[in-house]
Amino acid sequence: MKKFLKPALAVFLSGAIFFISSYLYLNSSLKSAEQQADKKAENIPFRQIPENCGLLTTLPNGKSMLFYLDFESEILYIINVYGHFENTNDYVGYPIDKKCNLDYYSLSLIIDRIGGIDIEGDGGFLRYGGIQVCDMISGDNSDELFYTLLDSFCEKIAQVGFFEDDFSYLISVCDTNLTMPICLYWSDYMSDMFSNVVFVNREEPQ
Repeated sequence: MKKFLKPALAVFLSGAIFFISSYLYLNSSLKSAEQQADKKAENIPFRQIPENCGLLTTLPNGKSMLFYLDFESEILYIINVYGHFENTNDYVGYPIDKKCNLDYYSLSLIIDRIGGIDIEGDGGFLRYGGIQVCDMISGDNSDELFYTLLDSFCEKIAQVGFFEDDFSYLISVCDTNLTMPICLYWSDYMSDMFSNVVFVNREEPQ
């Protein structure tokens, strides 16, 4: 009987030692894996919201508008710039960070790039290309047409977006101090911002 108990006890102790060792090893490995996972999660860079930016845009017919892009609230404020002003740092309280001057050629290219804009007429909506829009604003400098075209432009950007290659194209065809590093992550916000437009000083027709 003693001969039987000794081998059984040895087997039992060996199994217990193996089980405890395995448990301690697995527990240590799991804790190490969790620490590494937490460390990797901490090292993952979170995408920062772009800084708000006021982009003063001048059209070839002499009109200017200030697009203030509020990325934090995802709101696009559009301010009609009436006449000339001496302070080039802001207009009616909105900062001017960058400028973009469009001539008829660059304006027509940008409009064509987004696929034209849709304007409502007597027979419903009609799509106008870049050259057609430029012909319209060269012959009519009224605020009514200005806002009609601006509304249509915003609706089109809200629908199709404006992406990195579009910003690169815009920078290449117009006179601007806007650079790609500044607007690199803007494209993620364009559709939502152009769907949420606030006209700051728009005068309603009497």
